[in-house]
Amino acid sequence: MTRKLSFYLLIVFLSHALAGRCPAASSKDTETEKLKARITEFFTAVQMAQWSKTEQYVIEKSRDNFKSQHHGKILGFKIVDVKMEAGEQSALVEVAYTILVPTIVRSIDIPDVSRWKLVSGEWFFDPDDPPPSPASKFQEYYYDKVAARKAGKLPPLAIHFDRDVINIGVVEKGKILNLRFPFTNGTSQQIRIEELSLRAPFLKDTTKKITLKPGEKGEVSVDLDTSALLWDFEHALYVEFQPIKEMVPLTIKGKVLEAKDIARSKTDKGPSDARSPGNKPVKR
Repeated sequence: MTRKLSFYLLIVFLSHALAGRCPAASSKDTETEKLKARITEFFTAVQMAQWSKTEQYVIEKSRDNFKSQHHGKILGFKIVDVKMEAGEQSALVEVAYTILVPTIVRSIDIPDVSRWKLVSGEWFFDPDDPPPSPASKFQEYYYDKVAARKAGKLPPLAIHFDRDVINIGVVEKGKILNLRFPFTNGTSQQIRIEELSLRAPFLKDTTKKITLKPGEKGEVSVDLDTSALLWDFEHALYVEFQPIKEMVPLTIKGKVLEAKDIARSKTDKGPSDARSPGNKPVKR
């Protein structure tokens, strides 16, 4: 009887202990769901060009500025990520919205990150307090450090990329290429790839290892979807490393042609490869 009673009391104790923990976890999940619902309502109104309705989702101090701005047409949207900031009174929201690009006569998805704030129990979009952009981070993490290194105030950059430019040469439109930028962590501490700012819908992050010990080798990997490109292009992406606050620019360039144009080019030039020597695409 004593053993049964002890077992019963243990079950009751554990039940209360677990019950006490559940509300905190579910409360955060509930808040995230509330925010996602507000984001969905906001972008649905944007998609339908209901501008007076969209203003209701903008934080009060920023509404006048929001009203004065031009807002483009979107065909659709998708919530990619919601990340609560410290204190959980604000959140970074990543949304991919679909727009029509007349020059290529097709729709593409454009990534965008905004900040939403919790005011009196309700979430509002704050367009006047955007998250740090790649440009602002680049100024602090790159340009300012380049100047400091030239002045001898900082040691040389200790992250060594084998190459920072990939020229894919001439590629047939529609192919997906996997491009890799190998590098070495030459610092004396563990580093991580905090963010890979692609800034383009035709690039997809495929980097696998993001944390590296001192001296360890890694690589930045991206998939390039050429179906959204045509003719010559050059595009820069940025790799942010923490906790060392470094940002490294990488470049992809080349030429994308329709299959018929490549075939015509080969016919005009003869059997030789239409690509320039040494500029072979990195295949998957």
